[in-house]
Amino acid sequence: MKVRRSYLAIPAAILFFALLFAGCNDNSLITEPESGLSVKAALEKITYEDEAVNSFEPNFNEEDAMNILGKDLAKTIYPLRVGQIIHLVERDLQIEYGADTALGILTKRFEGELLILGALDDSSNVPDTLVKKPFTTVMTRKIKYERVDSTGDNLVDWKVIGMSLPEAGTSTDNIEITKITLTTLEGNSVTITSPNDFFFDLGRRLMTGEQTMTGGNPGNGQYGGMGMSGNQNHGNQQYGNGNAYGSRGMHGMIPYIRKREPVTITVEVKSIYEEPDFLTVTHGASVINKGNRIKERFELIDTQFNGAYYIRTYEKTIVTNTMPGFMHAVVNMLPQGVIKDTDTPVEEKTWGIPYLIQ
Repeated sequence: MKVRRSYLAIPAAILFFALLFAGCNDNSLITEPESGLSVKAALEKITYEDEAVNSFEPNFNEEDAMNILGKDLAKTIYPLRVGQIIHLVERDLQIEYGADTALGILTKRFEGELLILGALDDSSNVPDTLVKKPFTTVMTRKIKYERVDSTGDNLVDWKVIGMSLPEAGTSTDNIEITKITLTTLEGNSVTITSPNDFFFDLGRRLMTGEQTMTGGNPGNGQYGGMGMSGNQNHGNQQYGNGNAYGSRGMHGMIPYIRKREPVTITVEVKSIYEEPDFLTVTHGASVINKGNRIKERFELIDTQFNGAYYIRTYEKTIVTNTMPGFMHAVVNMLPQGVIKDTDTPVEEKTWGIPYLIQ
């Protein structure tokens, strides 16, 4: 009986190890984290974690603005500093699919507080009052995706290759940003008149590190180091028509700007209010490093009245910092009454301009 048991044990052992070996070589039993995500879920994850896309918020949210105690207020205040703190409360990504491309419409709703640090006496330059005004703003932008591989893992197969400029604002028709022009020291410029219809091409750079550009090469190209096609105005062209320039139907590579490079931003606005607007640009912060955030105020260059709106032109020259990475220059427009009158609700319009420092 003992010998018979031994002979029976041998084939059982062989069968056990054969099954074990087969199981170890069966790729269907091996699972990789998140490799089974649907295309929609993968594109959402890619978008919400993309550094270039998300570099808007570090300059939109001025989280280190002002932090002092307030006191009883008069109706009129004299602002010395103005900032805002915003919190994302809702986001949505709607996607239209092609064979190997997709177009996403990203919407984010923020709840915020406008912080006005000022004095109750117009002759004082010492702040003694902090006013907090709640507001809601909605940001929209479009994202271009492309299938770059066919591994079956949608997180690997799909990449963000382009994005429009972000546009945000409260629900108001009283004020509006109508045009922004960026001009380099060399005098080349790019003009935007419709942020959600103006696309910058991220191309293969995010995938391979290449600096291929539609409008020139960094440092020695047409734009003298700033990756934009000069003297172009494509603000009203629609996405995906392929008639902007380049085979991707984009408006050029995301602006590539050298460290410590001056860039002049010219902004045209319209407003029903006679008093000049409070127009600022916040820049320098990235997703990784928020400590270099700078806020600067525009200078009024010209005012015209067309019978319904005051048409104004503002200008400001900013200098990029020395920290590499994706960033946004965020232009904010507020009526003067919002920051001077404690009873006036917040009206705000915002455009973001992405750029890359290397």
